[in-house]
Amino acid sequence: MGTFVNPRRLYVESGLEVLISVEDLLAGREVTVTTANTWIRQEAALPKAAKRLKLPEGAPLTVISRTYLADGQPVAYLMEASPATLVDADDLAQAGVSLLAYLLTQTGDPRVSLARAHLSPVLGTEEICAALLVEPTDPLFFLEQTVFDTETRPICYARNYYVPDFFDFHVIRRSE
Repeated sequence: MGTFVNPRRLYVESGLEVLISVEDLLAGREVTVTTANTWIRQEAALPKAAKRLKLPEGAPLTVISRTYLADGQPVAYLMEASPATLVDADDLAQAGVSLLAYLLTQTGDPRVSLARAHLSPVLGTEEICAALLVEPTDPLFFLEQTVFDTETRPICYARNYYVPDFFDFHVIRRSE
């Protein structure tokens, strides 16, 4: 009898000031990280991705989608695309990491410099809800970003979905 408070299960608190991959975000946490439903393919750029990557519609893209699990529970779903001229699908598959992680480890051209990101709460599509084992009425953190190289050329466009029960993002703001 009485009131019981369950402590929040393990979660990841992270700032968004530094551009890091989901693998690095989850590294060092007390969870076993695995992936599921990985799809790497080459496909034609749809209008939004083409616009973000400054490519003509239909240009070939290397696209990866993957669900990340922490201790067997889905916590993030990533969809990332890069011009096929920059990232080969077979090379990305062999690396076994997210597209951002792959690009961050490259030492030649292109080199990652910065990203422009937008974070908002959204409801997932049927596919995303199924991948994350959430209800269609459960809000998700949606991070949409374009990654740029040192010449400010767009090299990656990403649409990432995070389960808010597991992630807690913050931004540090300073006065001028």
